[in-house]
Amino acid sequence: MKKTWELLGVALFVEGAAGLVCHFTGWHRPVWLFTRLPFVKGYEVFAGIVLAVLGTAVLVASEALSDALAKRKGG
Repeated sequence: MKKTWELLGVALFVEGAAGLVCHFTGWHRPVWLFTRLPFVKGYEVFAGIVLAVLGTAVLVASEALSDALAKRKGG
């Protein structure tokens, strides 16, 4: 289960970071998922930041949850 959360966290982080890089470099190809959503128009930077932070939070939470479950099983 930890690997699933890690994969989700990495995907969210990469999506957000790549969207920000594309926005600031002027490379506006709709290859990233969130840029294709109609309600994101005009909020690309905010959405990229939110996705990158959310991805980081999911990665940290998956690691913390994994450690907590390991401690519970061990003792």
